[in-house]
Amino acid sequence: MDKKNDIFTFLSFTLGKEELAVDVKYVVKILELRSITQVPQSPEYLKGIINIEGKVIPVFNAYYKFGFKEPEDQTGSVIIILNIPIENDQWEVGIVVEKANEVFEVSSGEIQDYPALGDEDYKNLITGVIKRNDQFILILDAAKMFEKEEINKLNV
Repeated sequence: MDKKNDIFTFLSFTLGKEELAVDVKYVVKILELRSITQVPQSPEYLKGIINIEGKVIPVFNAYYKFGFKEPEDQTGSVIIILNIPIENDQWEVGIVVEKANEVFEVSSGEIQDYPALGDEDYKNLITGVIKRNDQFILILDAAKMFEKEEINKLNV
């Protein structure tokens, strides 16, 4: 995100009271929340698995992953299916979020650096901040959301 004239397209979504965004190049589709098959003895961050067009897709609890309190009422929640690179592989994974908000474009000049505060993991995960409609939107690097060890533990 070097040049001031570069245009980026993001999908924003809500978790709790916060708005986050990922680059649309990683977004495959957005699904209404559906039945998720739980996997016995799986890590807490895994909600379970779903079947999409014959493929088994692991679905992660974005609330847990990012440290937000999960709402009891998940009416209106969605699953965002992402295609992310993990080492030399491409993985389709789902994340449950409160709602998908909008697809929007910004120039690289509108993206501010994320301050180097707190946990090193989040500093690497959050690539920038956008101020939009008097609210901050944290930009997540979808390629760094999950580590290979997390995916390997799933055996899906």
